[in-house]
Amino acid sequence: MANSSWFVEKQLLLARIRLPWMREKVERGMDAWRSTFPADAAAGKPYEQAHRGADGNNWLCTAVPEGAGMRLYTLMWWNRKGQVDAVQVVPDGRAFHFYGHLFSQYRARVTRTRDLVFNLHQFFKYNHQLKAMHLPYKHSGRWAVAGVVPEGLVLGTVNGPHLISCKTFIPRDQLNRRKAALHDKLLAHQGDRLPPSHSADLEGLHEEE
Repeated sequence: MANSSWFVEKQLLLARIRLPWMREKVERGMDAWRSTFPADAAAGKPYEQAHRGADGNNWLCTAVPEGAGMRLYTLMWWNRKGQVDAVQVVPDGRAFHFYGHLFSQYRARVTRTRDLVFNLHQFFKYNHQLKAMHLPYKHSGRWAVAGVVPEGLVLGTVNGPHLISCKTFIPRDQLNRRKAALHDKLLAHQGDRLPPSHSADLEGLHEEE
């Protein structure tokens, strides 16, 4: 029940409501953090915070300085039957829902550490900017999506009008040569949305889970 679509939608709504409050907290902390670095050293260096909300949900925030402002990436997560699930709020378009299964795969394929919260933290620390691409086929009856992150590829499906649910993580070093080269090309693409021209090259990835 706790992993049903309506529950995740409810969590996403809560995350969107809480986001301005979280951004204000991060900005206050970041102002103090910036003062400890020369301006050129702080530029592009991520600033991280972790919070626990009064509603019992947990937050991870990564802010990247951009001139006098910042680019903020936020993840709200919660415990679910011995696993952790999370939603990443994005400025526009569908938010990302990460199943606990993805963090379990990250543990098995990258960290080799059993601590679930540690794996979630590590994943978001290095992969907070997810660039997504819709694929021209369905997986389990839903339109497939591939996401590029620095450490590899994230696979998921469109889950209603507000969410992309991500269940699989494939490290870059486990991709074949052609897909690894494509990963690097797409990772270098500017912006959060990937060009659809490469979507056919990623067909069949879900069968490799």
